[in-house]
Amino acid sequence: MKSILFTLLFSMAFITGYTQLYNAGGAITVQSGATLVIEGDYTSTSSGDILIDGTVDLKGHFENNSGTINAGSVGTLKFVGTSAQEIKGTASTTFNCDVEINNANGVSLTSIDQVMAKNLTLTSGQLALNTFNLTLDAATVLTADASNYIVTNGAGQLKRPVGATDVAFPVGSSTSYNPLVLNNIGTSDTYGVDFKATTPTGWTGTDHAVTGHWVVTEGAAGGSNLTVTAQWNLTDEQTNFYRTDCAVGRQVSGDDVDWAASGPASGTDPYTQSGAGFTDVGSFLVGDDFYLFINLDLDLFLAGPYSGGVMTTALNTAGLIPLTDPYAGNATVASIPGTAVDWVNIEFRDKTNSSAVLYSRAYFVDDAGNVLNTDGIIGAKVQGVPKDQYYIAVRHRNHLGVMTASTVDLNASNPAFNFTTGTGVYGTNPMRDMGSSIFALWAGDANGDGQVGYVWSPSDISPIATAVITANGFINLPVTGVYDNADVNLDGIIGYVYDPSDISQISITVTTYPGNPGTINNKVDEQLP
Repeated sequence: MKSILFTLLFSMAFITGYTQLYNAGGAITVQSGATLVIEGDYTSTSSGDILIDGTVDLKGHFENNSGTINAGSVGTLKFVGTSAQEIKGTASTTFNCDVEINNANGVSLTSIDQVMAKNLTLTSGQLALNTFNLTLDAATVLTADASNYIVTNGAGQLKRPVGATDVAFPVGSSTSYNPLVLNNIGTSDTYGVDFKATTPTGWTGTDHAVTGHWVVTEGAAGGSNLTVTAQWNLTDEQTNFYRTDCAVGRQVSGDDVDWAASGPASGTDPYTQSGAGFTDVGSFLVGDDFYLFINLDLDLFLAGPYSGGVMTTALNTAGLIPLTDPYAGNATVASIPGTAVDWVNIEFRDKTNSSAVLYSRAYFVDDAGNVLNTDGIIGAKVQGVPKDQYYIAVRHRNHLGVMTASTVDLNASNPAFNFTTGTGVYGTNPMRDMGSSIFALWAGDANGDGQVGYVWSPSDISPIATAVITANGFINLPVTGVYDNADVNLDGIIGYVYDPSDISQISITVTTYPGNPGTINNKVDEQLP
């Protein structure tokens, strides 16, 4: 028969029918094959040491106030209570034996960080960290499932070494299992993970994402190159979440997220998605294509500033283009791109009803006709627009807007449309023929009513005359250094009789429009539904 060998004496007392084991400095050995059943708490004071080569069935709390579990232990400490158990004390414990949680009511860390150097098996019940960290050794095998896992219900994290192989962090809230898998092809490090059942602080989205985020930390700053695989449940998905095109992202700040490549999620509840190439840690979340940047390539010319194949950047050179867009005012930049001519507004219209504007975004257009992102890079980075088919319309503050005659598919690998060719554009004569097979938006809508009129009432000449007379008292002198809709040719100058006069652009539009050959009396209407 196997026995329990006590190399030093220990005291035992009975309290309300439960046995408490106090180790006040002794050395206790539980031999291989033997089982020590502790009906109450195990408390180690002073420098008590226990060598576990067999099995210890603990039904009460584990409290360590300066003792140790012997580093030579090869057995198992089992938490087998029938009520909630705690791992606590004034000293952190390195559990140099295997640990098994087999208590449906769970175990929790309640006073200090803990370390487990051998295997951890969650057979039944959860291990709650509260505000304390649980660090696992590199060789630790962690066994968990959707019912029995690590609950990160406070600031405490599960910490594990991660190298170039998948390492699971089986974490979740008290009601939801949301594990994370990390793989680091960068510098090996110890990473901490905890799951929060809310979207990250500063994130303002209320749909198109998974409710919850994973906070990831690293032991030594820098050197990460992470692949992050997140898991969530159907009940975690927000309204309109598009699971067939979603991505893992790392929050930079607020709604600014560094998204990995998107694609369909894996699984059938729960679901998983992976993202690679993360070189920093922080809060990770899952969102769909509504939040992902879609690179949309658009080309267009504005007739007012156009001459000889390019548009003037006079407004930009004079520092007159505002840092906030003149449309909805939702886009603000720190500086204006050097080649920018002006802001333009891009509308995404319903594929079944082209008069319905679903989304609009402000960008720049450069002197060569390229639509620029707000960071100055060619191509509009579209965010907050689900990948779908849309009619694309372009508006400018004193030119007539245009729209594609058919939808543009934002699901395409390189969605694009070139308005400068004049083909595939909605309406009758929607653009001005500038010659050499170049077309541009009609200029002259100084009053912003969607039409250009010379003698037509209301005339677009009136805002020009009003601006000049208000500034000078009479009509002969120009108004200089302005960013104004009355500046139809976008040179920063409003001129009535001044050469080049802004009213000349209105005259050209009205008299060259194919429906008004040679007459100044008619108007030109914007060709938008």
